Amino acid sequence: MRERSEKSIKRNVALNVTRILLNAVFPVITFPYIARVLKVEDIGRFDFGNSLIGYFSLAASLVVNTYAIREGGKIRDDKQKMNDLVSQLYSLNLIAMLASIGILYGWLIASSYLVPYKAVIWIQSVSVIALPFGIDWIFSVYEDYLYITMRSVLTQAASFVFLFLFVRTEEDFYKYVIISALSVSMPHFINYFVARKYVSVQFRIHNHWKRHWRPVMIFFVHNIATTIYLNSDVTLLGVLSNDRAVGLYSMATKIYMVVKKLVNAATAVVIPRLAYYLGKDEEKYFGLLNKIVNWAVLLSIPLAVGVAELKAELVWLIGGECYQGAVNTVAILAFAVVASILSNVIVNGVLVTQRREGLMISATLVSAAANIALNFYFIPRFAQNGAAITTVMAEFMVLLLSMHFVKDLREKLTFRKTFWQASVSAAFMYGVAVTAKSFFMTLPLLIYVPVLIFLNLILYLFGMLILKNQYVSELAAAVWGRVKTLIRRRL
Repeated sequence: MRERSEKSIKRNVALNVTRILLNAVFPVITFPYIARVLKVEDIGRFDFGNSLIGYFSLAASLVVNTYAIREGGKIRDDKQKMNDLVSQLYSLNLIAMLASIGILYGWLIASSYLVPYKAVIWIQSVSVIALPFGIDWIFSVYEDYLYITMRSVLTQAASFVFLFLFVRTEEDFYKYVIISALSVSMPHFINYFVARKYVSVQFRIHNHWKRHWRPVMIFFVHNIATTIYLNSDVTLLGVLSNDRAVGLYSMATKIYMVVKKLVNAATAVVIPRLAYYLGKDEEKYFGLLNKIVNWAVLLSIPLAVGVAELKAELVWLIGGECYQGAVNTVAILAFAVVASILSNVIVNGVLVTQRREGLMISATLVSAAANIALNFYFIPRFAQNGAAITTVMAEFMVLLLSMHFVKDLREKLTFRKTFWQASVSAAFMYGVAVTAKSFFMTLPLLIYVPVLIFLNLILYLFGMLILKNQYVSELAAAVWGRVKTLIRRRL
């Protein structure tokens, strides 16, 4: 039974990482094309509109997926209770969306400041309307990551084709906005119909909302604070600097978000299982939690160092010559990778599953407030680099506060040894790779970057094996065992 459980977790992790990888790779593949077709200022307008839409999307998704997954994970075997829960949360979100979209449209009609962005925001607003129909958390509760991955592959493939067919010149900017908005919205509408194989989704007005109100509002406030410190950089860059700075910062954050989302995808799969184990089997809970924390450390440190090392090459590959102003921004944001990934594990794996939402909000609110205040100082002086500095500060603040809030569990969280092993191996990787760069500089960029990434990977794994890291050694043994099995079958 335990072996089957571990296999299902590995399968779900693989599927979810694949999905996030595809979602992350899509903009990385398309952005070099878009960056060369559209103007930097147009991309800045698009991203500024998206940052504003982000706030209204947040209001429209009143019920946060994290809360829904935690509650659904406990009752997924009782269909009637699940039907009730789904309908209650769906109804709350539908009402929140109607209120949010009404305020957005009223603001668009009344505001003179938003005149240059109105057409863009009108189109992007379809993603707000689609949100209540997404109910993506149902598939997480039932661990149907195969459907989520397949849906993502198909919608991204369709967007990819439409993008290259219809966006050919600078005049096709609005076609780009429409395709982007539909690629975000369509999966939500598809979910609404597919989810019916698990539950009945109905709009209901009843007094059962009361029991959800307090935890929903706690998670909602947390989401507001998170969105503020994620989106305020772009919003304030648009206000305090210019569209070019927004475009450069947005390019840099694409690289940062790819790295961050890949690792977070693996940890997200485990949250429903952690919620299920808590209160039933403490040994399994902490065993799984420690495995996730250690792997988060193992992955985040070399990724952060690797991004800092390859900053110029990545910017040139993805954005081209026009985006060289984002090179230092990428290097600064690389420092935020470790803090962001580790805080995500502590917040969702510990604070959320153990119902310490109040502490989670405290960490996020303090960080969001500090981020906004710091932006007013750093952005006028350093533009996109200033926004990156405040992001690093905010991410480390969340991590430090979260670690403080779980100090009673520190003895049960065993990742210190892995942290120093990963740090030493990453330093070794960086030193050797930087020295070896000169030997590969004659290669074309499309070959040069993958070669350096592969070299970094080999150097890091070699360092971890020399230091006898438990998790890397177990992985190496498992891979070697699989290779030997395949060789025997061939023979």
